[in-house]
Amino acid sequence: MKLFIYTPTFNPRIRYIFAYLFGHYLQTDYRMTASVSEFASFEGIKFSYAPQPIGDEPWVWQHPLLLEETVEPQLIKLFKFRDSSAFFGTDDTRSLVPFDLFAASFYLMTRYEEYLSEQRDQFGRFQPKNSLAVQAGFIGKPLVNQWIIELMKLMFHTETFSDFSPRKFTYSPTYDIDHAFKFRHKGFYVNLGGMAKNLFHGELGLMIDRMLTLLRLRRDAYDTYGFIFMLNKRFKMESHYFILCADKRGKYDRNLPLTNKSFRRLLIRMEQNGYIGLHPSFAAGKDLSLIALEKESLEAVLHHFVNDSRQHYLLLRMPDTYRALEKVGIGHEYTMGYAGRPGFRASVCTPFNFFDLLRNEESDMVIYPLIYMDGSFNDYMNLSPHEAVIEIKRLIDEVKAVRGEFISLWHNNALSNKGHWRGWRAVYYSTLEYAFRD
Repeated sequence: MKLFIYTPTFNPRIRYIFAYLFGHYLQTDYRMTASVSEFASFEGIKFSYAPQPIGDEPWVWQHPLLLEETVEPQLIKLFKFRDSSAFFGTDDTRSLVPFDLFAASFYLMTRYEEYLSEQRDQFGRFQPKNSLAVQAGFIGKPLVNQWIIELMKLMFHTETFSDFSPRKFTYSPTYDIDHAFKFRHKGFYVNLGGMAKNLFHGELGLMIDRMLTLLRLRRDAYDTYGFIFMLNKRFKMESHYFILCADKRGKYDRNLPLTNKSFRRLLIRMEQNGYIGLHPSFAAGKDLSLIALEKESLEAVLHHFVNDSRQHYLLLRMPDTYRALEKVGIGHEYTMGYAGRPGFRASVCTPFNFFDLLRNEESDMVIYPLIYMDGSFNDYMNLSPHEAVIEIKRLIDEVKAVRGEFISLWHNNALSNKGHWRGWRAVYYSTLEYAFRD
């Protein structure tokens, strides 16, 4: 079934948001026109998007945001719509919905507010507490997806998703490999220094663990790859592994060098069980010129082009980070999420193209929105494993309801089931079972 849309103005912003909502997300057959006569003669399902309706057709009121070409402070007045939040509202009761959901969706997806805010944390990241989604209480909802579904229900006079979209729910597991191994393969002097440090601080248990691991009497705590590969087979998943390969070691960049033979063998195993992407170092997050060097180093080891990437510490500056990644040939980017809060940073749960607001143009680079990171629950929110399971299942329900793509982030060390992460392996397994149940 085809949907026909009239709008008097075509520009990059309007083309972008309509392409995402109807083409990429809903996968609906739609067409747009600026011809009043062509629109009037169409006898199927249609609506107009303009400041005023043409006649008595279904109509959505147009806010001026999508007609602009610059980034300016916007007046945001929140109100309730279908048990959720909305803004860019209108009092004109002729509009199908009481707000411009296309302008509001564009505002949220492009991270418009991040271009205007100077507030950052100690790492230079935009903080979730400063976002409209957190302040208004909809960070836990894929609001953009929910809005367009409500509009389509009105247009198609149905409550059944499949009447207007073939989309299905999917789950995409991803892993950041910041520390491939805890003790093994790090060399004699590194471990000797580590044991001396353990002894000095009275960490006898840690020192014994190190010795038993090095003597191969105990598995390395961070070697959780067998468990990860088993999950791939058990749930028929295709995993993405993002590899930290900093040129120089630093406080936040402490993975094994790519010259390490054991590390290289691990990368071969990962490629047999999924896809490898770049995890630009903390240093590269500050100095974006380093991304190219790290990407070339990883490609030299893998002997093929690397197309996927996620920033270490989720270091993301709009639009500079995305521009730098696109410049070196990254086509798929997985950073769009918050370290400190689970949920929907861009208020969507399916991939979408990056739109550079300062250039007012759409990029070919696709953003894959992250829904939660393991450390958000354990390190930032101090939740128990049981509390985390409840929250993850709630997020899964939200994504299933709009047939989105659920992307999780775990670190191999978080699946060790030891120390700070005791009990968290069960969190991951049980929530995967929940996601894949019929």
